[in-house]
Formats: sequence, structure tokens, C-alpha cells
Amino acid sequence: MTSTRYGKAAALLVPLFVVAALAAGCSGKVSVGENVVSQADLESGVATQLEETVGQAPASVSCEDDLVAEVDAEVRCTVTSDDGSEIGATVTVDSVDDTDVQYSVQVDES
Repeated sequence: MTSTRYGKAAALLVPLFVVAALAAGCSGKVSVGENVVSQADLESGVATQLEETVGQAPASVSCEDDLVAEVDAEVRCTVTSDDGSEIGATVTVDSVDDTDVQYSVQVDES
């Protein structure tokens, strides 16, 4: 269900644990009356999933905006490793079921 593409440049940019973990799917919740996963919740969710997947969280995850709770909606994020290396990523909504939003993360090729 989740697809991740990355090139040699991306693999060299950040430690392997970050690249490998970005293949995992994530989920978030939307509040009643809202149709977005907040920027803060999204950043936290991506970081938590990375930690659960590989046993180590990135130094930080920074997303540009909230994630609209609509299938195929996207938001750009930057994942920073402990050594300060950064790589861009796109978070895409895979499904929405009431207040449960499933999303995947795809790292940039270069």
C-alpha cells in the first residue's frame, strides 16, 4: 500500500535508518469539526513512526502545513537526522475513515 522511491543521492544524504523508515505507513486523527491533521500532529506522527520502525527517531521533522484529510492530499516535510543532514519527503493521504487518516511518506529521489 505504501510506496517509497529514493535515489542514491538521498541514500547518501541521510543515515540509512531514516530512508528505510520512510517506507512505513502512518496514521493520524482529525478533530471533530476539522478536516486536517495539524502540522504539529503530522510532524509528531512521522517522527514517532520512524522511531517505531527503526528504533531511533530523527532529530526533527518539519512539515510545511497541515495535511488535509482527503485521499491523495499532500504536504511537504523535511526530515533531519542527528548529524544535521536533511532530506525532503512528501506525505500523502491514503485513506480517510471518519476521524482516522492513513498516510504514507515518500522521500525525494535527489
